[in-house]
Amino acid sequence: MNDLDDEEKRYVREGFNNDEELDHWTEKEETQVAVDILIRDTLWSELPDSYDDRLLNEYRRKIYEFVYTTYPAA
Repeated sequence: MNDLDDEEKRYVREGFNNDEELDHWTEKEETQVAVDILIRDTLWSELPDSYDDRLLNEYRRKIYEFVYTTYPAA
């Protein structure tokens, strides 16, 4: 892990193997799922327990739609 540059560390932290998995991510179902899971895990770990599952899923969907339309080739 110490031999990785900052960008490679980010890929590992976010659950990707390399930057090629991020290229045109909206065209790859596997990467779409990985982005959705990253959003879900971040919401569940960062928001207080007072948010119920229904709200978390609604926010997750809205964030995913925003990322999908704003960063189609991130």
